[in-house]
Amino acid sequence: MGIQLSQNVSIIADIFDVKIKDPIVFQSGIVGGYFNDAQTGTSGIELSSKILLENGYFDLTYSYYKDTHNRVDIYNVPSSDSLLSFPQHKFTLNSSYQLSENINVSPSTIYLGSRRANIITMVEGSRSSNIERLDSSYLINLSLSFDQFSDVGIRLRFSIFNLFDEEYDFIQSSVGLHNPLPGSDREILFRARLEY
Repeated sequence: MGIQLSQNVSIIADIFDVKIKDPIVFQSGIVGGYFNDAQTGTSGIELSSKILLENGYFDLTYSYYKDTHNRVDIYNVPSSDSLLSFPQHKFTLNSSYQLSENINVSPSTIYLGSRRANIITMVEGSRSSNIERLDSSYLINLSLSFDQFSDVGIRLRFSIFNLFDEEYDFIQSSVGLHNPLPGSDREILFRARLEY
């Protein structure tokens, strides 16, 4: 469902209810492997908007889900309508703006709401695990580009990913044998290309 608010602004909304029967699930452990479980699924909403400017654009999205059909124990979060590792709230922004004839700046951001993770600890030689809540995260990126074309084309790109060095973990989406793995720190990339 969508609506055109003006020539430059549009909004689209999607409502979903997904049920997957006999999902293929990976079970870790001494005897691990893939097997079919009962069912899983979620319900929620996704919103997106595109805003066009004279010299650029903004793309915004928001999504929300809740666990409505899950019967896979290793995906379950007790006393919650979320699934393990997945944030219920997610917001993204992609944008680009032309500063001059040759220069563009393109900031983007991803907001991930709080997530649940299976945390493993060792207590007196015994292994124990608990599902814990991890804080929300903002991942902000910035890219600057320069393009000059005459007899020789020059393309320059300077990008910073995870601008503020936000801590972000990769969480196993089922109860497993390891803790969340750390994501990338701030990354800086410079790229140059000549075109004849």
